[in-house]
Amino acid sequence: EEVWNALLNWGLKISKLEKAFIVDERGLIIAMQGGDDSTLEGIESNLLRSVMQMDHFMGDEPTQSVQIKLKDNWFSSFYLTTQEKGEKHTMIICLTGKDVLSDKTREKILQVFNEKLKDL
Repeated sequence: EEVWNALLNWGLKISKLEKAFIVDERGLIIAMQGGDDSTLEGIESNLLRSVMQMDHFMGDEPTQSVQIKLKDNWFSSFYLTTQEKGEKHTMIICLTGKDVLSDKTREKILQVFNEKLKDL
């Protein structure tokens, strides 16, 4: 959990957004920085469903990211896939704030997260 929290803090720093969290494929929060989970009001499972529904429509090309604006905040979420004991696990990383996460920043965050996953 310390690794996830450190990565989320780093992501918040480079993105200049306000909150970040990681959700597993069941919709459970793995880690969060910038606030407590009571402020999410179920958005984590809705983001997971959104990404899964987008995958259904995209066919062979998996969804890389989904950005949703709710009230005054943008929820910028993207996939992170891991392999553990031969099983594939999907997590969604989400950063939220008043601004949209840029493609360049999203790519950098994904790169660093993927590199760190290799070390775990």
